[in-house]
Amino acid sequence: MNTTESSALQSLGLSECYHIETGALMHSALASSILIMLFLGGALVLLVLARRFPALNAMLGNLLSGEPDHEAASPSIWARNVWFLAGAALVGLALAWLEITQPYFFTQDDVLVGELPGTLWLCRSLWDGVLPEYNPFVLMGAPALSGGGGSYPPTYMAYAVARHVLGNEYATVEVFAIFHILAGYAAMYWASRLVGMGRMPAFAASLSFILSGSVLIMCRSWHTFIPVVLWMPLLVVAVMKMANGPVSWKWFLGTGAVVGIAYHGEFPQVWVYSMGFFVLATLWLVAMGRIPVRRGVWLLPALLLGIGIAVPLLSVQFGLAADMARPSGYGAGIADGLLAMLLPYPLVWAPQPNSWGSTDVQYMGHFYYFGTLFAVLCAANVMALIATRPRRAIWEKHVWTVCACLAFVSAIGPDGVLWLVMSKLPVVGAINNNPFRLLLFFVFFAVLSGGVLLERLLQRTTRRRVWEVVISVTLGIAMLYHVAMCRPSFYSYGFQPYPELTVEMTELLQPHGTQAAHRMASWAPRRSIVPSFALALPHNLPVIYGLPAFGGYSPLIECKSPFLFAKNRLRQDPAAAARAYGVRWFLRHDTCDTPVFSPNPASSRFESSVRFNSDFERIEFSRTHRLPGLPDLTLMELDHVDPLAFAEGNPRQAMPLRFDGAGIDVDVRGLSSASPVVVNFLWYPKMKAAVDGRTVECSRDDWHRITVNVPAGAEVLEIRYSPDWRKGIILGLALVGLSLVTAVFLNGLPKFSRLSRQFRHSRMCRK
Repeated sequence: MNTTESSALQSLGLSECYHIETGALMHSALASSILIMLFLGGALVLLVLARRFPALNAMLGNLLSGEPDHEAASPSIWARNVWFLAGAALVGLALAWLEITQPYFFTQDDVLVGELPGTLWLCRSLWDGVLPEYNPFVLMGAPALSGGGGSYPPTYMAYAVARHVLGNEYATVEVFAIFHILAGYAAMYWASRLVGMGRMPAFAASLSFILSGSVLIMCRSWHTFIPVVLWMPLLVVAVMKMANGPVSWKWFLGTGAVVGIAYHGEFPQVWVYSMGFFVLATLWLVAMGRIPVRRGVWLLPALLLGIGIAVPLLSVQFGLAADMARPSGYGAGIADGLLAMLLPYPLVWAPQPNSWGSTDVQYMGHFYYFGTLFAVLCAANVMALIATRPRRAIWEKHVWTVCACLAFVSAIGPDGVLWLVMSKLPVVGAINNNPFRLLLFFVFFAVLSGGVLLERLLQRTTRRRVWEVVISVTLGIAMLYHVAMCRPSFYSYGFQPYPELTVEMTELLQPHGTQAAHRMASWAPRRSIVPSFALALPHNLPVIYGLPAFGGYSPLIECKSPFLFAKNRLRQDPAAAARAYGVRWFLRHDTCDTPVFSPNPASSRFESSVRFNSDFERIEFSRTHRLPGLPDLTLMELDHVDPLAFAEGNPRQAMPLRFDGAGIDVDVRGLSSASPVVVNFLWYPKMKAAVDGRTVECSRDDWHRITVNVPAGAEVLEIRYSPDWRKGIILGLALVGLSLVTAVFLNGLPKFSRLSRQFRHSRMCRK
């Protein structure tokens, strides 16, 4: 952003900004309310007409219950797959356009400042032959692998491609996203065909979901939502395979693998939603008679297998979250964006549910958009179901409409009531935040519901091929326009990954390229669109440069008692705490005093809020360094700071140390006698210490720092974060074994029943 733009933004008064925002929200909310009333009114009118005119009721019932028409085999593989290939080409074109016009499209918001740095640390450590259990650079040392993401194989595949093929490890999330979206398109096409769509409706449904705003905008902001686009369609494939025929060992193993692997890659809240809809759809089809009970019980071993695969990570995450002090149930729903599901910008403008975003917020309505067609068709399905009050035989054909309705009501938030119920449930309630996250699931199920209706409508026309061409071309143009409008994220920073440190910064923070002996702290707003904001090293950016930092970004670790303790001590006595925790350097950005506001006025609360600002201002710094070429940054220095490792009672003598993903190694050869050694990182219950390979007690001091008694003559002190993976692995293996036993039993049950009937029959014959 240039100086003129920055000045223009600063000149926009906050009162004026909020006035604009409030007016827009009222307009959007009013439009959504009118839309809901029109829908309910239309459903009521249709109900009355259907009761008054039996022919209309019969026509609606016929549309709701029509069987899929099996298309005749095409003469060639090319002809059979032309729709699939056309969709794949459009998806590829859309992704190429996004990357060309917006480089690092999928590396925005939390991905840029939080998730990618952590992912790179995991991958770099593994490439160095080290299991990445620990991240020493943020939050005064934090668990890494057990936080999630590091046990998901596609993460390392994406890193390998980015690093060794593209020569740019910062493109890891781009590779990760493109792989999942292309694979997700194929999985969605497969699922669409299995639920009863022809080739063209399957093409349209897959395109509408994969390129929907909920996928593109949500996934570019939170990369742990990306795997959903692959694994959720595969769960629908599993449901339909069970519904359409007998299940086998192949189904059991494949479904279990999908359930388990998905957990290692997805955000836990999203995984819980996915499993909930998967189980609901299966039980619904069993209750409606579509899936025989004897076949439906195969769901049990598949879930046991999947949970067994997930449990090793799940168990350590439960342990890590045991004392987490974190609120739940917060966030807004999608009620204000309903009209934006039907019409794109500039016809409709809608805010992000939480009013997030920084630049290009005028296009945020595309967060809700997925091509108009399937939103209308899904709504038509619901209206027809209300009007006809169908029998059980019809309800079993509308499992995806039911799922869409549940996802929609939940995504509305507290006003939809169901969200409040979910927030009271055990386990689920603790992670149930931001109702708009369910928008992705509503879009997914609405596309399946509408796609089936589209297929039935096409079956009733005499010019199907003409309609297919017209619909596909219109939808393709609408979706490509929509993709071009998908410019906002939940916050777009003013830099790309990642600027190099200046020579002066490097000389001060990492003299002679050695491991830093002290910490730094970022003194800057929570967010900013100013390009130089990156070099204030906020959030997890210190990981990129290998610099130990006091702060960081982790919704999990920041809510743990060790960091909460350190934060409280800093606020009580900033100078004493900074010295005790080894914080020598403070990178202060000028936006602390003169914030630069983005075009979205609602983001001003982030752009003007500075963590620890009043605390840091109470510190009397020893020196101030202006950084050449970086007029926005000032480096403040504090004297008499404890180093990152030292003998207790001798904090002026720093001990050499080395970091890697395994933990911290301290060179203790300088000790002349036995002494407690303070390793200036936060102590966690799973911390373990060893001196020259012998396990010793690892405790904490009054500052919650790691302390170890080191005997005389020792050479190396090793500090490791060691969560108990063994319990989770044993439990996982037990669940996998139980799933196999259950599957063997179910597989042999028909044969046993047949032999039992034959035995009873033979006895009756002898009598």
